[in-house]
Amino acid sequence: MRRLREKETERRTETRLRLLDAAGSVTFLAGFALDHPALVLSGLVCVGAVYAAKGVLWYRARERT
Repeated sequence: MRRLREKETERRTETRLRLLDAAGSVTFLAGFALDHPALVLSGLVCVGAVYAAKGVLWYRARERT
């Protein structure tokens, strides 16, 4: 939780994306274990959005150099 309060926006963003990735993964696995398609789909959407955001951030950082 300390990382979410830091002044550096890059570390806060990275921490939030990690947290969202973990929550999406848990949702996906819970839906898979409970055989609940809506949970599986929502977990996949969440994880997919995190990977898309990480890709955009990676591309922007690469473009700056």
